[in-house]
Amino acid sequence: MALVAKLYMVLMWMRTADIMFGMELYSDDGCLDACAVTSDYNPVCGTDFVTYINPTRLLCWKKCRDPDLGLAHFTGCIDWILGNHLL
Repeated sequence: MALVAKLYMVLMWMRTADIMFGMELYSDDGCLDACAVTSDYNPVCGTDFVTYINPTRLLCWKKCRDPDLGLAHFTGCIDWILGNHLL
């Protein structure tokens, strides 16, 4: 049981790091700061396998950093990869 709890904690940390990575890694030119985004928590997985906190954040990242970015799934990437979105 302890192993399951540790694995869960690692996955939760990965999910948090994944979400943070997708939001504000680069903000040097002001494009991300100028994007109109919401703070709603509705995670989506991008085609870059980064979890964005919501679709508006993904669209902002697409506009400012990666025009080829798309939406892979309407759930966090960890949940999608592990199949948890099916539960």
